[in-house]
Amino acid sequence: MKNKKIVTRSMILLVLATIVCGGIYSFSQQKTSKNLEERPQVVSVKELYEENKEGTNYLTGKVIPNEISKINADASKGTISEVHVKVGDQVKKGQKLFTYHNPEGQIALSDAQTEIAKIQNKISLLNQTINDKTAEVNKKTNELAEVNSKITTAKEEEKNAFVQDKKALEESLNNLQSELQSTNSELTDMNLELEKASKNYEVLQGKQNEEEVLSTVDGIVQKIDEKQVNTVNNSGGQTESFMEIMDTSSLKIQGDLDEFRKETVSSGQSIKIIDRKNQKKQWQGKIEKIDAVAKEEKEENTVSKYPFLATIENQENMPTIGSHVYIQPQSSDQKKQMIPLSFVFKEQDKSYVWKVLDGKAVKQEVTVGETEDATERIEIKAGLKEEDKLIVPTSKIKEGMEVA
Repeated sequence: MKNKKIVTRSMILLVLATIVCGGIYSFSQQKTSKNLEERPQVVSVKELYEENKEGTNYLTGKVIPNEISKINADASKGTISEVHVKVGDQVKKGQKLFTYHNPEGQIALSDAQTEIAKIQNKISLLNQTINDKTAEVNKKTNELAEVNSKITTAKEEEKNAFVQDKKALEESLNNLQSELQSTNSELTDMNLELEKASKNYEVLQGKQNEEEVLSTVDGIVQKIDEKQVNTVNNSGGQTESFMEIMDTSSLKIQGDLDEFRKETVSSGQSIKIIDRKNQKKQWQGKIEKIDAVAKEEKEENTVSKYPFLATIENQENMPTIGSHVYIQPQSSDQKKQMIPLSFVFKEQDKSYVWKVLDGKAVKQEVTVGETEDATERIEIKAGLKEEDKLIVPTSKIKEGMEVA
């Protein structure tokens, strides 16, 4: 019985000791936690300035291709006989996409060549006719000159015969000159016909040379309408595009700005683009445009949204098309040294901040400038250096208090 009482007392003492120790530990932990909460928070001036260069006004957007290049089948070039790529293929600018087969074009080209040869033969005959008639005109002109000379020297009884010869020569000369003029006019028309026929031949030849269609962009083949292969469109109407290529030579970002942030972002503003899955992946870009009219929303949505488009600067390891990214607008005026407005307090019309000096909190007078209402930041013109450390202001900060 005596041993049992001793064991019972020992157990009671052990329990009491455990409760006391636990209470002391709990009190110590609470005190440590409270001290950590009350410890002043310190941030460097340089970090605050950097925040101004890269605003905290995050946006989101979707990566899209530069554009969709649509290629229509051209019935004048024949039928599409062979396709050299398939949907999903990566293609380069200048790469062969598909080929036309155009036997009718060969026939038309041959007919055009024959037409040119016919016109050239006519022109050759007309030139020969002009040369012959010109020679006859010259001959008749010389004969007329001789007759006129004889008339002036002939006797009276001979003059009558020479006058009759003169009239006949003049009539013949007038007819020849009229024929010559008509032939020259016909030659002018034939030369115009030759020019027209030559241009038609060049067009037909150009179409024959375009049997192979090449890509005009770097991109991904997104669509091929197989129904248009070996098919002639005789309807005369515009059919759907035969092939579509997603232009990946440059990428863009599509997103929306709500009405509260629309005034804080502007066209041409530089932006930082951040991958949502891996924020270490970042790119640079610019806001290309912001629509002036809000897009239509559902009736229950009371916030207007304005579509915007941004461009991404070309570089290695570009983001994936279709992925979503964060967008961080950068300050349009990065020369201004600005800090959050909450760091500045006033006393007797002077502006101050809490600065760390030799491990203690001191009031530092600063000269302030403009305030940006949209970002709630204020310009510091004088009084701070980048290497200075500022204390996040609270009601518990006192002059001279120690700051770890």
